[in-house]
Amino acid sequence: MIKQLIIFLICVFCVNIDAKNVTLHHTSGNVTVHISCFSYREEINKGIIIGEYVQELSKKYNYDDSIEIFLEMIPDQHPKYFFRNKKNIFLHVNAYNFDLLDNLKIIEFAILKKGKIPTDVNYNEILRGANSKQISQVLMLPVERPNIVKELSNNSDFSYRYQNNKFNIYNIKTNENLLSSNSIYLFCTIAYSRPIIFINNHQFYYQNLNGDLKLISFNGENKLSENLPIKEFNNFVLFNIIGKENNNIAILNLNEDKLLDNLKW
Repeated sequence: MIKQLIIFLICVFCVNIDAKNVTLHHTSGNVTVHISCFSYREEINKGIIIGEYVQELSKKYNYDDSIEIFLEMIPDQHPKYFFRNKKNIFLHVNAYNFDLLDNLKIIEFAILKKGKIPTDVNYNEILRGANSKQISQVLMLPVERPNIVKELSNNSDFSYRYQNNKFNIYNIKTNENLLSSNSIYLFCTIAYSRPIIFINNHQFYYQNLNGDLKLISFNGENKLSENLPIKEFNNFVLFNIIGKENNNIAILNLNEDKLLDNLKW
């Protein structure tokens, strides 16, 4: 089995495919989000969720003029916000992770200015401020994980809803809550409709064959690759990972609940 697995790994992962940015647009009511990411991941769905919450916030203020948000993924971990000089509210965000609350606070600032944005916006002051009553009310609303992007579509028994600044993963059939997390990097399904949830590109939860929830991490500085990140072969889950110096492969053996890391190719 191990020899077959190694052959499979070579066939699947030893293909040099360059990562290409993914760009999409989503409109809900008076709000349009433009999302640009390095690859298909939950950050895209998070961008759509941000648009849904911004629309709910605009309803709270009876603001029906056009709002646009351009969420652009960049390697820098420190988000940067700036308004474009447009007739409508147009917020441009450069970030590695799209923060929902921060976007709400900045859009609320623009709404309260009736869309007339000053040139010297102090974004740090806005972000440090306490949540308004309107934002707190909006965040109490549950928003289901979007299932409209084909490459991120999910037909398993599990999904999540966002509410009160948490991703709440649950069983669709029983409505039982499996996990609440502050972040989701990648959400997909493995053997027998079991979820695997990356909270970043280094750590992930998975439900093993006994139904137990496990948290596991890659070794050292290894992180999940942008290209062909996950494949499944019988009861093995294969990860294409990037190390400090070399690309590697990790194998999650579901039968034994073990992660084999640093398998170089």
